[in-house]
Amino acid sequence: MRILSPERGDLARASKGQTFVVVPSGDDDTAHIQAAFNASVAAGPGSTVRFAAGHFYTNGVAVQGFNGSVIGAGRGKTVIDSLRGLNPARDGVGLTQFDPNDPTTLFPVPVLFGFDGGSVSMSNLTFDITAAEPAETWFLIDLAWTDLRVVVLVTGDTSSRFDRVEFVGHAGSSWGVNNVHAILVGGMRQLDNPGGIWSVIQPTRGHHSITRCWFKGVGDAIGVQHLTGGKLRVGQTASRGNVFDTPIGAFSPSDNPDSDLEFSYNEVHTYHAGVSVIDYDAGASGPIPARPGHYVISHNSIDVLDAGDWDNGVVLADYGRAPGSAATFTALVADNTITIDGRKARGIFGDNARDVEVLNNRIFGSGFAGIVAGVRPPEPDCDEVIGWLIRDNGLKHLIATKAPIWLGPNTRRCRVVGPNVTTTVLDEGIGNILTDTSLGSPPPGPLPPWPWKPGSRP
Repeated sequence: MRILSPERGDLARASKGQTFVVVPSGDDDTAHIQAAFNASVAAGPGSTVRFAAGHFYTNGVAVQGFNGSVIGAGRGKTVIDSLRGLNPARDGVGLTQFDPNDPTTLFPVPVLFGFDGGSVSMSNLTFDITAAEPAETWFLIDLAWTDLRVVVLVTGDTSSRFDRVEFVGHAGSSWGVNNVHAILVGGMRQLDNPGGIWSVIQPTRGHHSITRCWFKGVGDAIGVQHLTGGKLRVGQTASRGNVFDTPIGAFSPSDNPDSDLEFSYNEVHTYHAGVSVIDYDAGASGPIPARPGHYVISHNSIDVLDAGDWDNGVVLADYGRAPGSAATFTALVADNTITIDGRKARGIFGDNARDVEVLNNRIFGSGFAGIVAGVRPPEPDCDEVIGWLIRDNGLKHLIATKAPIWLGPNTRRCRVVGPNVTTTVLDEGIGNILTDTSLGSPPPGPLPPWPWKPGSRP
């Protein structure tokens, strides 16, 4: 075991499988943390970076080719903050460049810990970002920002595992928070011009899991963007679920072709959207594969509290699908308990998505509607909501100002099955079928097979 401290920085002669322990200095720990990761990479697969108990202050740490574990002394015992958490006058987190000699490895938003390539397992520590403006001023879409956009970034051909990690954010300048994503599994990006918009130049791959973690005060806790040919699970079983108390949302995947993603057995409290599956451009990182992304959202408790206009428990929007084309993702939303509280809040909302199954969910509270699909008119580059199966959902305890279930004018060939659907469904679409089981109507046949079932390991 090698002990790294402010007094000892010699990392020579690292051997395979070593453990590198970092102890807090009470000041800027960035160099010691970076040195520990560099030594672990040099030591080879199986090495460990172990954070001792205490409070660490660091700016951006970038790691390429790490294959090992990052372990703390426990939740609330090992606490990692940005340097401005020590003193707001200190340097803020800057942009991360993984390879100093390759400008294409510059990630265009501030990142605290960035991993590119390899396999990282992180457990038993807390990230608590306390400064209102933890980052140096950076620019995107011609606007100036000072938030820490990502606490932990996983990009490139990298697999990751997070278990018993706590992420805490506080008030700040970006949508009221000081950091947006606690975890981002995302492709490498570059700006089209300084301060402009970014484009994805390389997708990310690998297998990822996030279990038994806590998220509080973070804007949009978990982002997954341009995961191609990968697998990701958040929660998965009752004993491995995560807890979210987030202002914006818990899980926001987008543009993940040929990938399987599961969000299940999690507890979510939010003020905007629990889960937002939104595809914008599934082919941005290359040709769209033949197989779309697949999502399973199941057995979650989602509370959308004190919601404003148009806030949702679950959003399914496929804006990456051109008229007449196949879906860029399909989804199963099943066995969730959703509570909404807002004049125009919606439990489950679908736009331009097709081949979605919404089964056996329970929606409580009050809002605009429990399940809504196809209410917006089609846009030039979008298509209808087609082929949804909405079956056996419980909405009798929902107070809906519009309707418990609303199939808008942009729905086609959707089917709703359950008791009293003839009185609880507002159908404005074309070719939709309502099967009222309370009237003795025959139930539909068996559901089509899925690539994998909720609770199975992807």
